[in-house]
Order: sequence, then C-alpha cells, then structure tokens
Amino acid sequence: MTSGMSGIFDLTAVRQSCWQTCESDPGRFPADPASVPAYSHEDTREQFWAAAVFFGCVDLCEGEYRVKRIAFFVPVAVIG
Repeated sequence: MTSGMSGIFDLTAVRQSCWQTCESDPGRFPADPASVPAYSHEDTREQFWAAAVFFGCVDLCEGEYRVKRIAFFVPVAVIG
C-alpha cells in the first residue's frame, strides 16, 4: 500500500491492502456474527460462514480507512 497520507485516498490500494490483510488474518477485523444473515443450507454453511467472515473483515478494514479520511478532513474544515 502507498505510504503516507496519500495512501488513505487511493481506494484501489486500500481495497487490495484490506483483501490481503483479511486473506492472511480474517480475525484482525472480526465480523459481528449478529450481522451475518441466517443460512439454511447445512451442506454449504461452512463455506458461507467463511465468505461472510472474509467480507465482514474487508468491510471493517475499509471502514478504518474511511475514518482516517474523515479524521484528515475535519481539522481542515475547522481551520478553513
């Protein structure tokens, strides 16, 4: 990922970084089990849960970068 503040504005780099992070360590941004919808097919439940955990991780990871972008702009808006 791009270093420095410009990295938080490169959405492609953010997404790639989050996918790599969640692929290697999905527990780094643990998904809330309550946010995962019910799934009734017993034979594919494990794959469904793995996908839900992965995409929940990616969503939370990307959310962290959204917060960083907001944190960057709030002081600029207050000063300017």
